[in-house]
Amino acid sequence: MSFAARIIRDEHWALTSVVKSLQFPIQEIQNRKQAPDFPLLHSIIDYIEQFPNKLHHPKEDKYQFPVLRQCRPATATELDVLEDAHKLGISLTDRLAISLRDAHADQSQFDVFAPAGDVYANFQWAHMSREENEILPLAEKNPTSEDWRVNK
Repeated sequence: MSFAARIIRDEHWALTSVVKSLQFPIQEIQNRKQAPDFPLLHSIIDYIEQFPNKLHHPKEDKYQFPVLRQCRPATATELDVLEDAHKLGISLTDRLAISLRDAHADQSQFDVFAPAGDVYANFQWAHMSREENEILPLAEKNPTSEDWRVNK
């Protein structure tokens, strides 16, 4: 497995934990098992804004995808879809952050935040699955070490 593909997979594992850490308290709150822990929820959203949106996805767009486009031109359409999804993820995160701020100001708005959390989580699961099943297998076996060095 290439070093670059290992980094992406490791980051997907980290993001999986964060998405689960978002879903669990939302479910507990909806089931009336706990009151909203707004500092926790804000921290989770802040992490999502910083990690996948500003570090992880730009790394894929700048390094991994160009190498695959060069080595495997047939992946261009799939890579275009994934890059567009990165932009959509930013938009969904923005909506999630706004709905959380609204819910924090008025807890009756939690019913708007919870579905926004589900939309974000479902989007992220589908996106990571697509990368894991379609793109990372190619990144693991096709580009050579020299291909990766060209895009540093």
